[in-house]
Amino acid sequence: MKAAARRSACGAQRSCAAATACRGLSDGAVERLTGLLQRTPLQWGGLFYERLADAGPRTLAFYRQRLIDSRHGAAGPETAQALCRLQDRDLATREELRRRYLLNLQRAQPTPAGALRLSAFFEALLASDDASFVREHPPRLDNPQVQGWFDQLLSGQAAGPGGPNNCRPIVLPVEAMPPTWETIIAWKDGSWGPMAH
Repeated sequence: MKAAARRSACGAQRSCAAATACRGLSDGAVERLTGLLQRTPLQWGGLFYERLADAGPRTLAFYRQRLIDSRHGAAGPETAQALCRLQDRDLATREELRRRYLLNLQRAQPTPAGALRLSAFFEALLASDDASFVREHPPRLDNPQVQGWFDQLLSGQAAGPGGPNNCRPIVLPVEAMPPTWETIIAWKDGSWGPMAH
């Protein structure tokens, strides 16, 4: 059964891998794919897990439930990235994003995992027109490289068609950020600047 679920997830991932491919899915297809993802380990969903959010508000209930279910699990940052892409949230989802952001802000460390978690929730709030909330509660990190990334996003320098920095969180070390990511900004020559595409 697990092998069949993995094959289905991989097939769905290929059919929805392009940035806009999920937008045209029928309601029935969205329902089947969210059902499949509920039964599929997160690592099998990969980028498809986030890209399904491009199907729009029809996926909100799925991602809201995943966010709530992941309060103590690893799916939180990936779900925040999907919600960033969705850019359409209800009050309950926005409140949970705020709560998770503040929790990660309190324990923010310039470690790879800490920076990724904090940046995912930060971007999701920015994408949901909650910039005033993150401005009231900005990250203040000791690492100037990481702090510079957050400052770029707050200033609006990294706005993209897919959301702030195209909803791609920071990866440490920044030199390890995947070049295939559709990021708006990149670390080069000792500072953050526009990504050369």
